[in-house]
Amino acid sequence: MSKRIYWENPYLTNIDAYVTEKYLKDGKCYLKLDKTIFYPDLSGGQPRDYGYINDIEVEDVYEDGSDIVHVLSGNVDKLDVKLSIDFDRRFDHMQQHTSQHILSAAFFNIFNWQTESFHMGNQYSTIDLSTRDITENEIQKAEILANKIIQSNFKVSTYIVNKDNLKAIPIRKNITINENIRIVEIEGLDYSICAGTHVSSTGEIGIVKIIGYEKIKSIIRIKFISGQRALNHYLTVYSTIDTIRKNLSTNENDLVNKVSEILEQNKSLQKKNVNLKNKIVELKAFELISKLQRINNFKFIIESFDDEDAIYIDNIRHYIRNNHEDIFQVYTSESSNSVLFTISKPKLFSIDMKNVFLELSKMYEIKGGGNNDIIQGNINSEFRNDFINNAISIIVSMLTRKG
Repeated sequence: MSKRIYWENPYLTNIDAYVTEKYLKDGKCYLKLDKTIFYPDLSGGQPRDYGYINDIEVEDVYEDGSDIVHVLSGNVDKLDVKLSIDFDRRFDHMQQHTSQHILSAAFFNIFNWQTESFHMGNQYSTIDLSTRDITENEIQKAEILANKIIQSNFKVSTYIVNKDNLKAIPIRKNITINENIRIVEIEGLDYSICAGTHVSSTGEIGIVKIIGYEKIKSIIRIKFISGQRALNHYLTVYSTIDTIRKNLSTNENDLVNKVSEILEQNKSLQKKNVNLKNKIVELKAFELISKLQRINNFKFIIESFDDEDAIYIDNIRHYIRNNHEDIFQVYTSESSNSVLFTISKPKLFSIDMKNVFLELSKMYEIKGGGNNDIIQGNINSEFRNDFINNAISIIVSMLTRKG
């Protein structure tokens, strides 16, 4: 059995220990020790500690019954070993985990919502609440209470009780455990069964901030950060706001109004831009119609576009088709070593453009497709003129046979 020193003193970063079992597998060294300061991975939703044993990196830590297994990147050749952990990571986990207890207690005390599960991530942590709905006001109430508890600097203590003594403790949520029942108490305010590492007083957390939530089936998942994570988050957000403020030449108090003003201006400009684009499309359509070609008494617009985007070309096609029921449109545009083509029929004629595509596919290597009204794709640029002529010839032939 490995003695879990992190339960007795989570602030301890270095100890000596004795190897009770060792084996090698796939180039890794697996150790069991008489005692350890390394927290095992995802025990109670908390990630593992990082650190070294005899200056060899510990790559993983996990529970094996009452023992804890340490996986090392290299072999340890002595039974007496020295352990050291990354305390910045450990203290971060202590802050996040105790914050979870405080937030869970706040939601329970105000709304009687239980915490169904907890997960500590590298960027933020989450708690799943036993409610289907939540409001911003409810979140704010719980957050304010949680921070009052932190600021009050209540003592956080841990102790082991047996099953009989558990009945006298008002734990927030009962968990079925028969032995080694570890209680985390926040000075008479909250009692929870927990195996994690915690700060010794709530004031060490500094602040907790809820940064988001989402509805998942029948629960609400709260995202939060605390301690140094919360400070880092604030510094990032403040830096972003300050940069925006300077770029907009305003102060923090007027920033929201300034952004709203710019958004309104942007909407107005977008509307004007759309109107201008529509005018340009109309003018281009009139230009194209003015130079349409009659082939066997059928009307064709044949145009090559350069440096024009597909949306602009498609808007022209739609405008002409909606306003002229008897004009075929054949458009091409350059794209590296190939030519993009769009060929559409007017509403007046009932030929199937997919048949046109099928006939052209027999003559050229084409990538594309289409439907009854339009075909699109690309071909090798050297066949551009020949392709257009054959496409028109096929369409005229189909129209003549149909007529």
